[in-house]
Amino acid sequence: MNGLQQNDLEYKDSGIEQTWKFAHPNNKRVTGPLSNFKMMIKSDSYGMMINHLSHTITELGSSDKWAQFEVIILDKDKIYHKFNWQVEKYTSEGTLKDCWLTTMVSSPIPLGSSI
Repeated sequence: MNGLQQNDLEYKDSGIEQTWKFAHPNNKRVTGPLSNFKMMIKSDSYGMMINHLSHTITELGSSDKWAQFEVIILDKDKIYHKFNWQVEKYTSEGTLKDCWLTTMVSSPIPLGSSI
């Protein structure tokens, strides 16, 4: 979330690219390639994640193989949005072995204005 909050900190879209690197291969098959993923994140559906003002992350449940979180962000327009974010521990061989990778992010649920 920090990468998306400061999306262009290192270079343009560095936060989106960091998020892509930690997407599970099964997720990448659905949302990729990277150019498509960037368009999806910048779309009306998920664009509020980019350069958001703040976020909170609450664990909803977990095991040694998966974890699910509730993520609430305050976007640039000072509107709160809630997502469910799920990660799984990658068990296949390779450079990602034992990394926690994103398998699912729900559609946002607007929670209303902070004002």
